Amino acid sequence: MNQDGDGGSDNGVGDIFATNSDIFENRDLLKVGYVPGLDQIVGREEQIQSVGQSIGSATVGDSPDTLLIYGKTGCGKSLVARAVTR
Repeated sequence: MNQDGDGGSDNGVGDIFATNSDIFENRDLLKVGYVPGLDQIVGREEQIQSVGQSIGSATVGDSPDTLLIYGKTGCGKSLVARAVTR
């Protein structure tokens, strides 16, 4: 037991589980479901515009165009779709 009586050991190391919030400028970037803003997505402007035009009519109450997004794994399909729909 340490001097505080809480059962921990006081070996001069301090609290090994203390977090240092200064390590990360933006912790949200590490979250699994994080989606950056449209202005932060690089190299997908044409795809963002295309998806936006296809579903844009739904924002005014009309039926959106049918949209099929395909491509290789990791090329940004889900990123573009999530960013546009948010």
